[in-house]
Amino acid sequence: MRRICIKCGTELNETNWFKSCQRDYIYICKECCTNKVTDYHAQNIGRIKKRSHEYYLANKARIAEYHKKYREDHKEERRILAKDWIINVEKEVLTHYGGKCVCCGENLWWFLTLSHPNNDGNKQRKELGGRHMSGYTFYLWLKRHNYPTDYEIVVECFCCNMAKQRNNGVCPHGLAR
Repeated sequence: MRRICIKCGTELNETNWFKSCQRDYIYICKECCTNKVTDYHAQNIGRIKKRSHEYYLANKARIAEYHKKYREDHKEERRILAKDWIINVEKEVLTHYGGKCVCCGENLWWFLTLSHPNNDGNKQRKELGGRHMSGYTFYLWLKRHNYPTDYEIVVECFCCNMAKQRNNGVCPHGLAR
């Protein structure tokens, strides 16, 4: 039997139609079906949100239990995904700010960190949200705020960063030159 989309007239084959868009032998191609669903959603967004909220309120305990069980059953997967996501954010931020140590040129990302050349990182953390604004949360804040240039931020390796901390803000690499 030859199938043709009733909306656009395209001949349907195995790959260009959804079986879910078949009702009483009326066939619609994937593109027309997607457009139909998108249009319906755009025209009825308020109604859809209201119905979804009502369902949530009526089934709150069941939904919470489902999510709790899912988190327990997929704990290791979620931990690995979160760790990978954090690493990707850190790589992206470090790459944006130069991707190598400004002092010694180290470019292996797991040795790198962000630094404030004027040693005023604590002041910035207090401005941005206190003691919780460091490490990964700071990297994420930078990304979400489109890598602001208001603060002087440079990439340094951990060695140069710690050496500066122990040597009154001066890295020994700088003294050797």
